[in-house]
Amino acid sequence: MDADTRSAVEHELRRLRREHEEELARNNIHFNVKPPRAELRKCFIHNAVPFVGFGFLDNFIMLIAGDAIESYFGTYFHISVLAAAGLGNTLSDTIGIVTGDLEN
Repeated sequence: MDADTRSAVEHELRRLRREHEEELARNNIHFNVKPPRAELRKCFIHNAVPFVGFGFLDNFIMLIAGDAIESYFGTYFHISVLAAAGLGNTLSDTIGIVTGDLEN
């Protein structure tokens, strides 16, 4: 492409971009590429708190259920501490799945 053609193409592209930006401004359309830090912080806290709560509750149920399974069923069924912990984890995950879908 020679210099005159390239210059004409660049000029036309600039004109089209300017028209597009003017049309967006007329229609009051604004695109924010990056949200403000305060909004990102709010979004992080809003999404992090439930996960921390779920993690605490999940581990609490797992420990309590594993201990109860070991105490009550461990001697009767001759299961190991690790097997009781695995059953407690299964129970905890089941409760987490059931209660996690309650808001929908």
